[in-house]
Amino acid sequence: MSNAARKRGVRIDENLFDVGVAASEGYGHDMGAQIIDIQTKPIIRAKPIDIFKIQPNPMQPRRLVPSQFRSGPLMDQIEAWLDEVEESSGRAFPLEALIKGKVELRAREERQATAEELPLLRLADLAASIHQDGLTNPITVAGSGESYTIETGERRWVAYHVLHAYIGGDAYRAIPARRVAELNLWRQASENTARDNLNAIARARQIALLLMDLHGWDNFKPIESFECEQDFYAQVADVAKWRVPYGRAEQLCAACGFENASRIRQYRALLRLTPEQWTAADDRDIAEFQLRKWLHPKSATPVTNRASNSKRSTLPGALERFDKHVTKSQFGRMEGSEQQWAVDWMKTLLERMERWQADD
Repeated sequence: MSNAARKRGVRIDENLFDVGVAASEGYGHDMGAQIIDIQTKPIIRAKPIDIFKIQPNPMQPRRLVPSQFRSGPLMDQIEAWLDEVEESSGRAFPLEALIKGKVELRAREERQATAEELPLLRLADLAASIHQDGLTNPITVAGSGESYTIETGERRWVAYHVLHAYIGGDAYRAIPARRVAELNLWRQASENTARDNLNAIARARQIALLLMDLHGWDNFKPIESFECEQDFYAQVADVAKWRVPYGRAEQLCAACGFENASRIRQYRALLRLTPEQWTAADDRDIAEFQLRKWLHPKSATPVTNRASNSKRSTLPGALERFDKHVTKSQFGRMEGSEQQWAVDWMKTLLERMERWQADD
């Protein structure tokens, strides 16, 4: 690749990606054909699109900016978020220095970050990576002319806005994007599952969207019809009315990255949280197992005849501490064999706890 192309921050030829083929491989040939329009020819090539002609998809399960700042121009949202983070932590947040590489994000600083700081740190880390190495994976959009909607890559699009604001010039005015004919929720789910883990509320949104898609959108009101976005997803909260269609559980599990259907039930139950709980859980990235206590406060800590005065389990606290250490930057520092070992170890641990849960 030429130096000019590298300076433009685009590595298109190195990162051509056929979304149809990837989906087919991920879900199996027959299943992929049912849920995704497989596009083997021609390969979708990325072209730069003005970031100000692109808008986020309001149904996207992953929310980057905290709920109280999601109004007005994007950079106004970021600046308000930055002000709140600095005020709540009582210290300056070096966003511009992190983006420009003048300050390095160390693993120790990431572990010590507050719940409010951590999402902003990760955004700064992504923007710094793009600024230093270029965009290795273009976003995907639907639309044409003066208006496009993001299918995948909203965090990268936000990072480009931050870079455009802090770096200046035209380098980040346009972002490499692949255009598709229409938004596809299953491609979006595949992208979300493949990247940073969704938090519990985002997973609940993802499941709700795919269930609506399976049952047909004519049965549901659009998201614009609701004042509270949770009410849109909660349209499929009634398990008896909106069951997973026969033969589709495996497809739904594959799209969400679940080993079995029990995980779908657990995350789907979060649709019954109160609006206040839903917002707090999303903003604070509260884990699903903790949110079960909010749904079933009386049964969260069962009491047996001989355990009425016994000590409570230390496992929830240990898992919270463990979760804070499991970050993308830490995972990236591991070698390939170490990463696979970590993934296998986590799967084994999850399967073991699910067996214990079934035994109870």
